[in-house]
Amino acid sequence: MVKKTNSQKKSKNEKNFDIFAHILVPKHRLMSEEEVEALLKKYNCTLSDLPQILKNDPAIRNIEGVKQGDVIEITRNSKLAGATKYYRVVVNE
Repeated sequence: MVKKTNSQKKSKNEKNFDIFAHILVPKHRLMSEEEVEALLKKYNCTLSDLPQILKNDPAIRNIEGVKQGDVIEITRNSKLAGATKYYRVVVNE
C-alpha cells in the first residue's frame, strides 16, 4: 500500500474553499461576443494578440459556459491606479 504524503492529502476545508472570497483574487468575467468585437476593434488587435489563460485555471473554473476562444475580463483594484482591466483569451493548453 502506498502512503500519501502531506502534499497529497486534501483537508475537508479544501473542497469548500471559495477562491473568490480571497482579497487578492481579482474579479473575472466572461465577455460577450459584442464586447469582444468592440475590444479588438478598440485596440486594433486579434484574439491571438491577447495574453492567454488556461481553461482549467482556478479563477475561471467556476464561470459557467467558458470554452476555448472566449475572452475573460479581469478587473484588478489598486490604491494608486484604481480599477484596471486586463483581458485574457481562454485556451485548452
